[in-house]
This record gives sequence, structure tokens and C-alpha cells, in this order.
Amino acid sequence: MSALQVIERDGTILADPALVYASNADSTVRFTVTDPNGQCIIGGSDECLVTDSTIGKRGGLESVPYGDQILRIKYSGADNTLERFTITSIDPIIGQWNVSLESEDGLIQHADASEDPIVKITYRYHSETITVTSQ
Repeated sequence: MSALQVIERDGTILADPALVYASNADSTVRFTVTDPNGQCIIGGSDECLVTDSTIGKRGGLESVPYGDQILRIKYSGADNTLERFTITSIDPIIGQWNVSLESEDGLIQHADASEDPIVKITYRYHSETITVTSQ
């Protein structure tokens, strides 16, 4: 996945990454999502910020403090038939995020031989507000 960045033209912000989404139907692997600093955000390890389904939480989301922003994470859990996650934030989600599928072989996790997951990024578009008054 390429690095997420704000889209600018002539110093004006046109759009910024606001949502990261992926799904996985292979029950032999699970998502591991890490941020640009290598912090595990979603995964099976105890060091990950979200390890289990967020469905039972208010709104089906978990709000996670992340630096100066709050990430809102919706995660189906690894036991779900279709494992999926969504990460959103009011602030731009930028940098080199890593989304991988991993399987467990005993106590050692290793990258699965399957292809990289398809990750969808939704951008928040910025526009000028123009006020028109009638005379």
C-alpha cells in the first residue's frame, strides 16, 4: 500500500485520507494493521490496540487515542465469516500504513502466501463555501 497523504494543489488542500477499509473472506488468516511507526493497531497480538470485535461496543466502534487525534475503529473480529475493518478519523490518516494477512503456525506468526489484501481509501474533499444572497 502506498503512503497516505494529503492532496494539495498550489498550497491549497483539496482532499485528505479519512477512511481506510479492507475485508478478508479467508478464515485461515487474519488482519494485522500497523501504523507508520510500527505500532499494531488491529491484530491478534496483545500489543495491538484492537484485538477483538468491536460489534458489542456503542455504535459498533472503538475510539482509540492516537497521538493528537482519535481513531474510530470498527472491526468484525477474526472469527467472523467476513473479517473486515474500518478506520476513520476527523483528522487526516497519513503516512505509510501496513495492512497484511497473517496466519498463526503454533506460536510463530508468519506472512501467508496469499496476495496482499485490497485496501480501500476514502478521501474527504475540501471545497470553498460560497454564500449567495438574493436582492
